[in-house]
Amino acid sequence: MATIDTHTHVWSAFSQLCEPRRYTPPYSRTMKQLFADMNSCGVDNAVLVQPSYLGTDNQYLLGMLELWPDRLRGVAVVDPMIREDSFAQMVAAGVTGVRLNLIGQSDPAQMLDGRYDALFDLLRRHDCHLEIQMRGPSWAQLLQPLLDRNLVLVADHFGLPENDQCEGTEALLCGLQSGNLWIKLSGVYRFNAAPGPLAQRLQAAGPSRLIWGSDYPWTQHEEGRTYERCLMELSEWLPEQEQQILGDNPQQLYRF
Repeated sequence: MATIDTHTHVWSAFSQLCEPRRYTPPYSRTMKQLFADMNSCGVDNAVLVQPSYLGTDNQYLLGMLELWPDRLRGVAVVDPMIREDSFAQMVAAGVTGVRLNLIGQSDPAQMLDGRYDALFDLLRRHDCHLEIQMRGPSWAQLLQPLLDRNLVLVADHFGLPENDQCEGTEALLCGLQSGNLWIKLSGVYRFNAAPGPLAQRLQAAGPSRLIWGSDYPWTQHEEGRTYERCLMELSEWLPEQEQQILGDNPQQLYRF
């Protein structure tokens, strides 16, 4: 069974950064660099997630999918009014989902005001998922309305709980029963809850819907982090479930 990292970012020094953006990376990270870390830790496959600072220009990501179709899948960032033929080409290239990064938005509920309806329809027709990064409390408000739209959802970074009693976490625990929600065990430095106990609660609620991601290269949180250490965290949280979380679960979602 392959070992799969479901959350990585790569870009070149020549990638065009979008305007406006919240963050400008002072370096680049190429596929060669990522593969070196993956190979050293016995990780076979990766999912490339479009970095927010590249906006909807997915050219580099799509280029990597073309070069390594057996090892990679992609999660793109797209204009909500993307043409179906353009989206279909992405899916054919190995894109299995679309990401919405709602960090910094004053009202994440705006995603339900109709502006994304055409995109939601495309996702359903092409059997793709919607990956969302937003602060934990917003999940309590928005998870069920999104599930009611028959979307397959992926919650980034444990759902970014604000503390150990986050109401959004409770919503995610309930949502795992739907069969259409996946939760990514990643980015523990991006939230304030204790990851080990949280991982165990999520595992008890939805063992077949947890996936792991390194969040390589840990933008804005690079200091002291290594690929090996990120992988070891999973074995500390859920030592009996590593094979399922690293292999069986992501293989189903990303169609490796």
